[in-house]
Amino acid sequence: MRVAPLVLMALALAACSDDVAPTPYVYATACQVGQSSPAATEVELVQVFPATSMSLPMVLAPTPDATGRMILAERAGRILVLHPDGRSTVAVDLGTKVYTNFECGLLGLAAHPDFGKPLAAGGGRVFVDYCTKRSGQTFSIVSELRLSADGADTFDPTSERVLLEQRQPYDNHNGGALAFGPDGFLYISFGDGGSGNDPLGSGQDLQSLLGKILRVDVDTPAAPATYAIPSDNPFAADPAAGRPELFAWGLRNPWRMSFDRQTGELWVGDVGQDNVEEIDIVERGKNYGWKIMEGSRCRPGGPASCDQTGLELPVLEYDHGLGRSVTGGYVYRGARVPALSGRYVFADYASRLVFAWKRGEAFPEPLMTSPFAIAGFAEDADGELYALDLEGSRLFRFEARIGPASEPPPERLSQTGCFADLATLTPATGVLPYAVTLPFWSDGATKSRFLVLPEGGKVTPNAAPQAGQRGSGAWGLPSGTVLIKHFDLATPTGPRRLETRFLIQEALGVRGFTYRWNEAGDDAELAQHTTVGVTFPVTTADGTFDWHLPARAECGTCHRGLGPLGLETAQVGALATTLDDLGLLARPVTAEPAHVLPADLTASLETRARAWLHVNCAYCHDGLGPSGTPLDLRKTTPLSAMAACDATPMRGDLGHPDARLITPGDPDRSLLWLRASTRGEGQMPPLASAKVDPDAALVREWIATLTSCPAPE
Repeated sequence: MRVAPLVLMALALAACSDDVAPTPYVYATACQVGQSSPAATEVELVQVFPATSMSLPMVLAPTPDATGRMILAERAGRILVLHPDGRSTVAVDLGTKVYTNFECGLLGLAAHPDFGKPLAAGGGRVFVDYCTKRSGQTFSIVSELRLSADGADTFDPTSERVLLEQRQPYDNHNGGALAFGPDGFLYISFGDGGSGNDPLGSGQDLQSLLGKILRVDVDTPAAPATYAIPSDNPFAADPAAGRPELFAWGLRNPWRMSFDRQTGELWVGDVGQDNVEEIDIVERGKNYGWKIMEGSRCRPGGPASCDQTGLELPVLEYDHGLGRSVTGGYVYRGARVPALSGRYVFADYASRLVFAWKRGEAFPEPLMTSPFAIAGFAEDADGELYALDLEGSRLFRFEARIGPASEPPPERLSQTGCFADLATLTPATGVLPYAVTLPFWSDGATKSRFLVLPEGGKVTPNAAPQAGQRGSGAWGLPSGTVLIKHFDLATPTGPRRLETRFLIQEALGVRGFTYRWNEAGDDAELAQHTTVGVTFPVTTADGTFDWHLPARAECGTCHRGLGPLGLETAQVGALATTLDDLGLLARPVTAEPAHVLPADLTASLETRARAWLHVNCAYCHDGLGPSGTPLDLRKTTPLSAMAACDATPMRGDLGHPDARLITPGDPDRSLLWLRASTRGEGQMPPLASAKVDPDAALVREWIATLTSCPAPE
């Protein structure tokens, strides 16, 4: 029986005498893999306001005056005023009112067009959209705030005037974008109310504000009303036919909208469900199809007839081979980046791909792969474009690239110089092999791992998690670190070399690419596909299946800015001792027990199941990470705090309407198990796995032993 060892790093370090010099280490200068992907463009992202302390930036909006100021809204409710010279002021903190579970928070902010006028003339007003919680029910609040009487960079919290309250049946698909149109009216986006597949039918319900774009007049309300209805709204004269606030409908989760400052068109990015992400140009009185349609496709789970009569189809769409969550952007009208002029710039939050498209053209090649997931865009008073890094709590501006693009990776693995002998995968000098205690499931493949530090670089054990993440035990890597992972698969004719992946830690995030081995197994070619992964058949003793060779953009879907998923204290084993002996640790390692192995029967069933979930799922599901859900599958999180036991699924039910994430005693009504045991639509992990891990059965067995949900601690 194989028993997982304890990682007693503290004892190992204590055994090393301070009088013994570390073994000399020669950095791997021969291992060269380029500085950028071949998709390098003439556009780059440059960080702005680096000295401003911010947390989870959600919205950035200009003040429509001559000051050049911008207003930043953080997810938890704080609002800052940013000055062109880099100064910042906390304008107001709504944190006591704002509810941040799942996709909730302070989601929208827009300054009134008359912001620059004197306060007495209606100036100094901003409008916000945030979630709040009352008596166990979630609401979206749209309200007005005014500058303090002294006209400084602060808003008077007592000035808040609530315009609109909308009950939210679930904590996702809140929309929340606000924008003033060229007509001076306030436009508000609301999602369909959440869960999956619009269970309330809100998108097509004209008596509901959910799944809609609203349009209201905030300047001429007649008391006691808090807003007026523009006379040309579709149902302004016939409220029995539809809510008078409605401007357009049939939207799922309109995540960011903007007006083209030149044409006045309203552009909306609408997040899809399982198949399609869409871009719409939204016009008055039009129906954009959800949930009859998802993009231009008939929606499984929608009306059986799928009658498209009267529906407005997207101007642009892409399927989930390119990404899984669109972030709507802006038509660029600035001067800094001529290559973007007149193009609609948008991104996918999951794949980190950024696109720039002009009407009349085919779907574009990616403009770039962002080093971080873009949660929102912004436009300043001059029409310059910004991107918001929610997880890293940073702001960036689009700039024209100065100087030549960086060198791409070599075309063949043998040209990288990372292996002294490719036939035996003997690493070159300075390339450090390592292993992990509990490998991530990769369809039965065995993996070899290597670490390459940049010259002078050191590893920081137990690095602090990034803003917005709860990870513990993760190791920090210096910019320029290269991680290599090689995949072999046992076949009836012997081991087959499949691919060798590279992940490079950079200052702003990570980038990845892979080499596919030839049939002879003597070299590997650089995979050129940048956006959509490819598959090829492989045969094992259990039969033939398709191996997924990831596209470069797909690397960021899981790794994002986190670096390698397995480089944490509970996984590293002997690597910590090796690095310490070589003098490559920036600080001592904090002792932490290693993950237990599935076959270790000396450990409890729960401990083994939780270790499997931690390694295979928690890199996205850590309660605050990139999944966007409160689900926390780290092994250190007690069941009572996992947001899983008897929890209603927020993103579909796989055809089990009575299922919960965990249904005690009933794994077949537990989506945690159902997704792990499914391949295809709804599977977890969502990428790079065609076969179910046999060890996932531990999750089923553990759920079957549960008798109830523990009370929250």
